[in-house]
Amino acid sequence: YPNPTSDFVSIEVPSNEKISSIEIKNMVGQTVYLGHQPKIDVTMLTSGVYTLEMLTTGGPRLYNKFIKK
Repeated sequence: YPNPTSDFVSIEVPSNEKISSIEIKNMVGQTVYLGHQPKIDVTMLTSGVYTLEMLTTGGPRLYNKFIKK
């Protein structure tokens, strides 16, 4: 959240899990961000739709899309 966004994306996970990795890809599949922090500065991204892939310690890889204004 928030979605759409212009500056930051925040990720919430259950309290018993930790984020192992976060990868943001543009619509052509290029990785534009790789990290593990739950608050991501997306001001460096151009406007468009992005896929966020997240791996947590307690579950499968999760996918979500967001729009950068």
